[in-house]
Amino acid sequence: MKGKILLVAILVSAVLMVAMRVQANPPLSESNLQWLQKVVAEGKSIVPGASQVELLKLYTSDAGDQPSPYRYLLKNCQLISVNVTLEPSVKTVSPMYLGYPTRPKPYSAQEEWLSALMKDCTAIKPGMKRVELMKNFEAEAGLQAMLPTRYVHKKAMLVKIDVSFEPVDKSAVKSEPVIKTVSRPYVDLAICD
Repeated sequence: MKGKILLVAILVSAVLMVAMRVQANPPLSESNLQWLQKVVAEGKSIVPGASQVELLKLYTSDAGDQPSPYRYLLKNCQLISVNVTLEPSVKTVSPMYLGYPTRPKPYSAQEEWLSALMKDCTAIKPGMKRVELMKNFEAEAGLQAMLPTRYVHKKAMLVKIDVSFEPVDKSAVKSEPVIKTVSRPYVDLAICD
């Protein structure tokens, strides 16, 4: 358990250092970014093998009838969810994704900020050109193909979408890639080179 806590602390420190270095984009509210980094690191501490008690310290079950795996909302941010299979301890945990809960309660100021970023994510649709994507997003660091597929929001690099593109017409002089598919928005710790 101490090893997990140490690993999370190291990851959070690394993410904070990268975030401070990458702030060449428009001014970013430190408190919102720090809050999101803390929430994501905390949420990622639930891994297969964790007890149901550990799960329920950080997450609450979403309302409504649900098939297994069940959808759980992070208590510190109801806009962040995971799908969990229990047998009786945690068997599987999905990556954390962004979405609105079945029965939303009033949002905190940070959740309102995150909700605005989610709207930017859901505004990206198949058929749009890459240039439209690049208004609010940039390619994530790390190894990627010539035409990147992972994009992070410019205001919070922990908010991500995966995008695939139609094949580019190489005969056209200025052919802009067209979006083929877009994943649902998700949150994850930053990837660094």
